[in-house]
Amino acid sequence: MSDSTLTAAENQSLTFAHHGNAGELFGLVAINAVLNIITLLFYRFWARTRVRAYLWRRTALGGDPMEYSGTGKEMFIGFLVAFGAVILPLVVINLVATFLLGEESPQKAVFDFGFFLLLMFLVGIAQYRARRYRMSRTHWRGIRAAQTGSAVQYGLKTMGFYLLIPLTLTWSYPWQAMCLMGHMMNNTWFGDRRFSFQGSAGPLYMNFAIAWMGMAVVVLTPVAIVVGSGGLIPVSGDESQHTVSGIATVSIILGIFILPLIYAWFLAEQYRHMASCTRYEGLSFTFE
Repeated sequence: MSDSTLTAAENQSLTFAHHGNAGELFGLVAINAVLNIITLLFYRFWARTRVRAYLWRRTALGGDPMEYSGTGKEMFIGFLVAFGAVILPLVVINLVATFLLGEESPQKAVFDFGFFLLLMFLVGIAQYRARRYRMSRTHWRGIRAAQTGSAVQYGLKTMGFYLLIPLTLTWSYPWQAMCLMGHMMNNTWFGDRRFSFQGSAGPLYMNFAIAWMGMAVVVLTPVAIVVGSGGLIPVSGDESQHTVSGIATVSIILGIFILPLIYAWFLAEQYRHMASCTRYEGLSFTFE
């Protein structure tokens, strides 16, 4: 199955192709699940490594497969470092603050807000470092990928964007997504050459508006049915309440299926636009 292509200046193209088999992957995941249960999730680092190695070697460019050289041991050591240096201290700080400030105090509310910002900052750093690790363990034809750049800057951007999302009712998302992708791709290397990412969020906003309005309709429909049921459903007594409740329930169930479809459609459009904004040594990218 063709995933995307690279097009050179001479209009020659190379195609990324994935040759994985769902049955093989299911067997691998099933074995991983059993081992995770037996080891109380201790095996998950090796499980994730096995899945990545399978996906990488089943993905080829120009007929040559990718390679993944990461190990479960490396991921386990990274988790231990993060747990001891970040997770455990944060848990202790939060418990101490709750004990000293009280659960319902205004000071605790201020602390919780600051704690949330700190968590978002650390999430951004973790995402950036995780991608850096994956890039450094990715090879093609013996050439290694890499990611440089500041994880701290990425963490600060992530923290700021999490604040903007509710303030803008998510309308800042396309711009934020382009900024974060630009930070990553402009610091992504293959061999000794760097990728570049240039483009605006403008082309994304039309698709985002369609997705946003579609999701708003799906989410608000059950509310509108309940609120406007008095004049819309000419049924009296308890039967009216059951009818309204049933229609609202059906709307919610349909929404559970429709919302992911709308999001998937927008995500495909987002990836398509981001691919068109990416360059590597005269090569352009398309995502179909």
